[in-house]
Amino acid sequence: MIGEVKRMAKLARIGITEEEATQFSTQLSNLLNWVEQLNEIDLSQVEWTVHPTGQEQVLREDVVRIENTVDDIMANAPDAKFNMFSVPKVVE
Repeated sequence: MIGEVKRMAKLARIGITEEEATQFSTQLSNLLNWVEQLNEIDLSQVEWTVHPTGQEQVLREDVVRIENTVDDIMANAPDAKFNMFSVPKVVE
C-alpha cells in the first residue's frame, strides 16, 4: 500500500516523506476496509429512490414570450449606436 501512496503522490506532484507515506497508507487501508464493510449490508428489501424526499419536480408550462425588444433594451443604454451598446475604448 505504501507503493500506491507514493505513486499517487508522484502523480499529484506532491512531495511526501517516508513517514507520511506510511501514515497515509494506514489511513487509506482503514478507508478501504470501511468501504468494504458497506458491501456487507443487505439492501435487497430497500426500494430504489430517485429523490430521497419523494417530492416531484413541479414544472411550469413552456410558453414563448417576447418581453424584451431591442428598442426597450436600448432605451436603458447610456449610449447606443446601430442597436448596440457604445462603450469607451479600452485598448489603443
